[in-house]
Amino acid sequence: MNHHSFSSSLFSGLWRTLGAHDHRALPHSNAYKGVALIIKILFAGLFVFTGAVSAQKSHKNTYKNASQHELSLTGGGGIGTLRYNPAAGSRHAGAGGNVGLGYAYFFTPQWGVSTGIGAAFYNSSAKIAAFDGSYLINTPAGLPDDSEFTLSYRYEGFKEKQKAAYLQIPVMAEYRTTGANIFYASAGVKIGVPLKARYATTLASYTTKGFSDYTGLDYENMPTHGFSTYKNEATSGSLKTRVAIFGALETGMKWQLADRWALYTGVYLDYGFNNIRKNDSAERLLQYNEASPTDYGYHSLIETDKVSKMNLWSVGIKVRVAMGL
Repeated sequence: MNHHSFSSSLFSGLWRTLGAHDHRALPHSNAYKGVALIIKILFAGLFVFTGAVSAQKSHKNTYKNASQHELSLTGGGGIGTLRYNPAAGSRHAGAGGNVGLGYAYFFTPQWGVSTGIGAAFYNSSAKIAAFDGSYLINTPAGLPDDSEFTLSYRYEGFKEKQKAAYLQIPVMAEYRTTGANIFYASAGVKIGVPLKARYATTLASYTTKGFSDYTGLDYENMPTHGFSTYKNEATSGSLKTRVAIFGALETGMKWQLADRWALYTGVYLDYGFNNIRKNDSAERLLQYNEASPTDYGYHSLIETDKVSKMNLWSVGIKVRVAMGL
């Protein structure tokens, strides 16, 4: 099979995979369909472009003048998500992307190594229709305090979005073929250092009430003690995450643009191996404030006992512009 036939098979196989995937198995089919459509359009454009380049049959595309050293600028996009399984509700993958600078050294015409520095971006969201919780608190001032006092709460219409940015340092093994149309593949690891992570939560409503073991009574509709119904609440904050270790794969085609310039077009997969959730002890989603009962504290779903593990995952298309030295 020649390299043009290989690229045709690669594009058509990916096209069929995107089109035939059972969207019902995904937690957020609309988002997936949108990303799949974008990837199809981009792949169609890449296929037309590569066909045009291939038809030129330029002798400059041979490996005689291939550079041993390459500097490159990369950009990619597709699905990039914080992956976790909440104990309640559902999680939805979001769009992600990456940019970076790279350096490659080829010690033979076909084999080399590469590294660089870049930034990657991840998004995810979670939805929970309704859930309940409770925990012990100190008895509020003015109420009988001869026994345990329990705060109970009920959330309705819970939605949360999370996003994260990571600095990435890849170490990859590179392989490329020879000939007019050049196929390439790379595999290796990436170290991800957290730059920033945040969450934003909205609630249709939540209701709180207290219960005293001593009196056996429920305490409701007492706003000054923090027992009431609160509607259309919103909060946001930062998230703490750990360094991430990725396994990375990339494959595609290289197109010689000029004696020293080349364009790489391909697909990539980055899979985070380790748990990046930093909270060793679970926080409460809703925190009672004894000093000011009407001002509750909030935490992200990721910081609570409803999430135990979280890793990063991304897949998409990548474009690399390289300059030979």
